Amino acid sequence: GADGLSEPEGISLKRVAVVEDFFDIIYSMHVESSTEPGKAPKHAGQKKTYRAIAETYAFLPREAVTRFLMSCTECQKRMHFNSNGLEPK
Repeated sequence: GADGLSEPEGISLKRVAVVEDFFDIIYSMHVESSTEPGKAPKHAGQKKTYRAIAETYAFLPREAVTRFLMSCTECQKRMHFNSNGLEPK
């Protein structure tokens, strides 16, 4: 606008992820709640989790996602970890 304060068209503002919220943010994007009763929730992989977070939040490092997934017991059961990050078995 004329005041010089409004955002240019087409720019969407992302929410800033603060460190205290990293766990909750990553968990909510990582664990996909199942719509079917009695079915276990799905756990998204590293890339899918990070992509979902990056669409909504700024400044949440990929390293935080990697560390979260490495501490996720469900994912530990079905993944093995190597120096490049996470690889499906």
